[in-house]
Amino acid sequence: MARMTTRSLADHHAAVSQALIPNPAMDVLIADAVGGTLAEDIVAREPVPAFAVAQFDGYAVLAADVSGARGDAPAVLPVSYDIDFATRSPRTHIPSTAARIPSGAPLPRGADAVVALAATDGGVARVAVGVPVAPGQGVLPVGADVAAGTVLATAGTRLGPRQVAAAAALGMPRLRVHPVPRVVVLAVGDEIIDPGARHRGAEVSDANSHLLAGLIRRAGAQAFRVGPVPDEPRALRAAIEDQPGPRRCAHHHGRTFRRAARHGCDGPGSAWATSRWWIWTWRRAAGRGWAASSSVTGCCPWWRCPATRAPPPSGSRPAFVPH
Repeated sequence: MARMTTRSLADHHAAVSQALIPNPAMDVLIADAVGGTLAEDIVAREPVPAFAVAQFDGYAVLAADVSGARGDAPAVLPVSYDIDFATRSPRTHIPSTAARIPSGAPLPRGADAVVALAATDGGVARVAVGVPVAPGQGVLPVGADVAAGTVLATAGTRLGPRQVAAAAALGMPRLRVHPVPRVVVLAVGDEIIDPGARHRGAEVSDANSHLLAGLIRRAGAQAFRVGPVPDEPRALRAAIEDQPGPRRCAHHHGRTFRRAARHGCDGPGSAWATSRWWIWTWRRAAGRGWAASSSVTGCCPWWRCPATRAPPPSGSRPAFVPH
């Protein structure tokens, strides 16, 4: 048997980091972008809203026309027209009139306020306005939500529902992203069987691959479990070759890394500890810091590791056997 060698944590960290190369970005529909890593900034090319719009249902008016309105002496104005969302650009307001307007519709040019429907009698031909309004009242101005040129999300951001919704609000049907990676977990060993399978001897139920798959999913990747695979090189090679896409990959928040970045472990404690460490390493190597959510130091049982916000100190796991 060949003699196994060890190397320091720093050397092993450097070797793994050098093996990680992001896949090229892809243009995907925003419906498929959640979980991916943004490859380009999301920038507002136009203000949102593009026009001044009504904040609520009511009547668009010139504030001066209802300045003296009171409950016992309402200002009565003829209704000039109804505004709807089919209008491509704001209409022109007719002085001394009111225009019925729904929430979110463009304010007519020349109008400077919106009277809430509840402050009127709801008239169709003529409307009685019972309260005065100030200029700008009931109006959402141009760019109130997003000003033109605003960066809503920067490259390297892992896309969640809010970022995708922001892109949709800007009218962006597609985003350029590093897609969510596909990670295959191979359970290898003559001694392991699937949980619930019949024992023929001293086999043990496979826990590692289920633990690793869960950690990978929690890190933001798609995990697929394969195995158990016998302790035989040809069987392992065949299992690897059967997997579609780039083989022997590591992952980082929606990126897939090619080349021979491999990771192995031999027990639940080892799987938990070293996988938490290497998931952090893989993500950091891609240029994005990430704090591990579980401890990888100490000697506590693997199912009760305390939470922490930092990776292990460099001396806590001093040696690794290179694969």
